Amino acid sequence: KNLKAVFYIIFVSFFIILMFDEYRFSYNYPPVSPAKKWTDKPEIIKSLTPEYTKISSTTAVYSWNQVFLKSGWQNINPYIFFRNSLYPNYNVQFGIFSPDINTGGLIPRRISLFASLAKNLDIDESNKEATMSATAINSLSLAGVTHLISPFRINNKSMVFKSEYSADDPINKDPFYIYRNNTKLPRSYLIFRSEKLDTLEDFYNKLADDNFLNEQKVMVEDDDLKINIPGKSVKNVA
Repeated sequence: KNLKAVFYIIFVSFFIILMFDEYRFSYNYPPVSPAKKWTDKPEIIKSLTPEYTKISSTTAVYSWNQVFLKSGWQNINPYIFFRNSLYPNYNVQFGIFSPDINTGGLIPRRISLFASLAKNLDIDESNKEATMSATAINSLSLAGVTHLISPFRINNKSMVFKSEYSADDPINKDPFYIYRNNTKLPRSYLIFRSEKLDTLEDFYNKLADDNFLNEQKVMVEDDDLKINIPGKSVKNVA
């Protein structure tokens, strides 16, 4: 009888502790806050106006997790600052175009493939630096991305440092850096030559070529889409 009593006491105690911990966690998940804090334009947009037409956000999740995994939702001020990463789909509220999408995992296969290529970079977390591969640069340029936002310093010649934005907050000491993409293609343009690619491997190899953008070709996967008009060069579309 004594052993049964001890067993029940341990079981009930464990259940009470579990419920208490669940309540403690969920009480602030997510916290209630004024809508205005989230619907007002992030300050970083002022640093971009009027140059940008399409923005990409990279490595922002690292800054988010530095707070979220350690402190949860106990203090929402860091998350208010993280709005300045213009992470998708938050950027949609302000009419800012992005090549990426955040659908909680339900992402169309081709969009998911492109998003993974655009984030092909080497990250040095200790020094807060990132080096983008030719694949990432070509993907972003192909998508017409004019500016890149990151909490990491980007070490690439085609990504030129423009400015930075930091918060007057002891928790968020790291700024967001804004880079201008000097190799971006226009949002709309005409191409008069194509190249047929048969496999995904061919596609990867093409995007990994530093001279890919200079070829001024569109990649196709169907013979019916092949074009070749000599003497014509890329033309912008108004």
